[in-house]
Amino acid sequence: MLAAKFIVIALLALLVGIIATGTAVLLKHAVLGEHGLSLGEFTAAIEWNLVGVAVNYTLIGLIAAAVTILARTFIVTLVVLVPLVLGLTISLLGVIPALKFLPDLAGIQLLTSYPGIGLLDPIPGGFVMATWTVLFGVASWLIFRRRDTNG
Repeated sequence: MLAAKFIVIALLALLVGIIATGTAVLLKHAVLGEHGLSLGEFTAAIEWNLVGVAVNYTLIGLIAAAVTILARTFIVTLVVLVPLVLGLTISLLGVIPALKFLPDLAGIQLLTSYPGIGLLDPIPGGFVMATWTVLFGVASWLIFRRRDTNG
């Protein structure tokens, strides 16, 4: 049951990420008129960035689901994830370089490039974020199994 929930959350987050981001990019360039890009001018880098955003949304959604299961309330999830999603930890990166391994900073380069501030590159950052997702997922499964199913 828990795996099914995670699969649905992942698929919905991926779908929303692709549709919302793709639509936003298309609308932005349509509104820019002659200053925007036509469909033929979209590059592979733009397409990969859209994929990166969708992957980031998916992983954040799965982390949020796991934290909600661990805490048994979405309030804790909001308190934990809103600062991560808003990128508040990036302001502390100069003081605490190890923060680049937190899920938000590990995956932030999937959204857009932040060169020169000591973040992980997109692919290693995506793997670090995926590792966090797996760790939270396994922890939530273990807790759910022990606490909620008498297993």
